[in-house]
Amino acid sequence: MNANRVIDTIGSWGGYTLEEAVSLMNLHVVKKEHLKRNKPPAIENLGYIAGVVSLNDEIEIIVKFHDEMLQLTKESVSEQIHILPDDDDDF
Repeated sequence: MNANRVIDTIGSWGGYTLEEAVSLMNLHVVKKEHLKRNKPPAIENLGYIAGVVSLNDEIEIIVKFHDEMLQLTKESVSEQIHILPDDDDDF
């Protein structure tokens, strides 16, 4: 019975909900390594959230840049990516 509890908790790490991930679709993003205070990111560093995938009971987003595509968990997004809302003036 104890093993069942362990199985029940696998995958509940506070990732995206489907609604949350879908609400991010088409938002522009930039890698945090390309952020500079009070300066807009270079156009070649911009990407967008292009898709949502559910894999092993975890929802991930697909981020498309001009030269690469990334599949990221919520934790990875918070570490690597800055999401730019339409009215974001704070780079």
